[in-house]
Amino acid sequence: MDVLISTDDVPPAGRYNAWLSAICDTVGLLDVRIDKGVPVHGEIRTGRLGPVGVGTVVTTTPHSVHRTPGLIRRDSTEVYRVALVVAGCPVLRQRDREARLRQGEFAIYDCTEPYVFAHSSSSQLALFNIPQQLLALPRDLVTRLLAVPIAADHGVGALVSPLLHRLSRDSGCYSPPAPRGCRR
Repeated sequence: MDVLISTDDVPPAGRYNAWLSAICDTVGLLDVRIDKGVPVHGEIRTGRLGPVGVGTVVTTTPHSVHRTPGLIRRDSTEVYRVALVVAGCPVLRQRDREARLRQGEFAIYDCTEPYVFAHSSSSQLALFNIPQQLLALPRDLVTRLLAVPIAADHGVGALVSPLLHRLSRDSGCYSPPAPRGCRR
């Protein structure tokens, strides 16, 4: 994964604007809300696994990001995002649901619909942008899963959470297989 931004590399006076630009360039157009006077500290890394965008966001800054209908009209990226909590306890809100996520849990949200992701303290997320056309799942099934915490201690979450964590941590190590010659 490539480091897109580390606020340590930016003078304090320019950190908010640098952070906002980095978030909007990697995650999509968002309304980032940080209380006035709160120091901005964080790092964003991005990478790709084929058509799937992979990234990590690490921050010690309490803030929230809002995907509004107006921003969606300006940037209609048709992806589902999977957010795995590596550290912290962020809250995801979408479709009148609220997912209070704990370490190891993950949730799915639809970037074509409004959402809020709030971080009241330090957090680290692994984010996966999955183009909607790649999922061969009925829309109503995906809709039932939006903004629902998926626990890492049992069921499918116990399998998927460690996999997501490893993929985010080691995404630069995975490359497409080399083409094979024809075998007869």
